[in-house]
Amino acid sequence: MEQVITLTTTGRFAVCFRSVGNPDFGQYRPISKPIKVTSDTLENLIHAAKDYQEFWSIGAGNWPKMVVTENGKKIGQLSYNCTMIREGGR
Repeated sequence: MEQVITLTTTGRFAVCFRSVGNPDFGQYRPISKPIKVTSDTLENLIHAAKDYQEFWSIGAGNWPKMVVTENGKKIGQLSYNCTMIREGGR
C-alpha cells in the first residue's frame, strides 16, 4: 500500500486526494500520489482539490469518490468539478 502524505495535521475538514487509472486511456493504476489535506474551511479544500487535479493532470475518469470529513465524521463527497455533495442531500 502506498504511503499517504499529510500536508497539515490540524483542521476541521479533511479529505484524502487520490486517483484511479482511466482504462479509456490505457491507465490501469493510479496516476498520482495520495495526499491527505486538512483545513479549517471547505473553500481551502476545494482550492487544494483544483491544484491537485492540475498538478497531476487528473481528468474526470481519474477522479474517484472523495470523502470529506468534519472533525472525523463523514459529511459528504467532493465531485470532480469541486462541488461539495452533502450527506443526505443537505
